[in-house]
Amino acid sequence: MVDEWIVDTFTTFFIQAKLAGQDVAFPQHLQRKPGLRFSTLYQGRQALEHILLRIIGVGDASEIFLDCEAVHNELNLWLEASEICVCTSTLVDQFSWKLLRIYNTMALIMVKRLRPANSELQTTMENPFRSILNQCQPLFDFVRNNSARADDASEVIADIGWIPPIYYTALHSCDQRTRKRAVGLLRLVPHREGVWNSVSAAMVAEERLLDNK
Repeated sequence: MVDEWIVDTFTTFFIQAKLAGQDVAFPQHLQRKPGLRFSTLYQGRQALEHILLRIIGVGDASEIFLDCEAVHNELNLWLEASEICVCTSTLVDQFSWKLLRIYNTMALIMVKRLRPANSELQTTMENPFRSILNQCQPLFDFVRNNSARADDASEVIADIGWIPPIYYTALHSCDQRTRKRAVGLLRLVPHREGVWNSVSAAMVAEERLLDNK
């Protein structure tokens, strides 16, 4: 029996590694389904990470469309459940919920990108990409203007942050202005999150941006 906290830790690092483009095998012990009913930040994060695992682990192309429909519905249900939880959260937990909702937006884009590419689909993804950056801006302001009290920070999400969604936007948005803005945000607050370094991520994203010109 694998300890649940160990599974959670490896789940987070696996997702971060895959989003960073690392070729890592899918650990079978991460195959779990916590459900979409939750009442705490920890449970909400578990539920969202499970959905991200499903997206990252999509295999057989013949199953992609059905998987996309199911996962898209789950992401919408997760968002509805999170809105209820936010109403009763502390200031620190509200910050973390906002962060998770950014990951939800990124996950919705990832699901869309699994479908056959066409110009109309690419156009519909630009608003969600811009939404990721717009949602991140208040978090930057929060970090600058607030310091979490020690007795209020038990559920602060310290091992994940805004780097992966912004980096994902910088790499995959079709709008050059959106990509440049994403690179700028990566440089705005130099810091580390788990396996991520914001400065290094900005450098890689900027190189990709120049290559695609």
